[in-house]
Amino acid sequence: QVENRLRGAGQSIVAADLAAIYLMDRQPEAALRVLASTRLAGLPDNVRLERRVLEAAAYLELGRYGNTIELLEGVDRPDARALVAEAHWRDRDWPAAASAYLALSPEAANLGPETRQSVMRAAIAYRLAGDRAGLEGMRSRYLTAMLKTPDAETFDWLTSRAEISSMALTQAVSEIADRPRVDAFWKS
Repeated sequence: QVENRLRGAGQSIVAADLAAIYLMDRQPEAALRVLASTRLAGLPDNVRLERRVLEAAAYLELGRYGNTIELLEGVDRPDARALVAEAHWRDRDWPAAASAYLALSPEAANLGPETRQSVMRAAIAYRLAGDRAGLEGMRSRYLTAMLKTPDAETFDWLTSRAEISSMALTQAVSEIADRPRVDAFWKS
């Protein structure tokens, strides 16, 4: 349909669906190609924004984190904020990653699995950045709620004043990294 049947806005809309399929199939280059070949002026805002988020997700998978962040600057959607946070995380920009993950979890009372993961990643990022004030702020904001979760011990340990060996921190990072954030993007 994208190559032969549709033209105009219809082609651009279906191309976004095809780009999403390519991304799920771990083909970010193909996703970028189909989005670029069907770019069109005058698309409805929601379609333009969806295509922009898909393009940013493709750049994230290619390791072009700056492109991801730049494309999603000023976009106030949960999926876009999650991609920006993931880009900072993968780029090892710990202060920016901590801030971005905290923005994904504003309410301490509502700690579902995805929110908990954002809180944990923010704590790790603050720890890696050496930001004691950030850790203390997180501890005061989230400790009570986190104590009721399976991540209670790790969160308590990460946000404490205790010195943590690089080996223990590496273990915590790998456990958190094993829970893919990009899956949240696909769910939304």
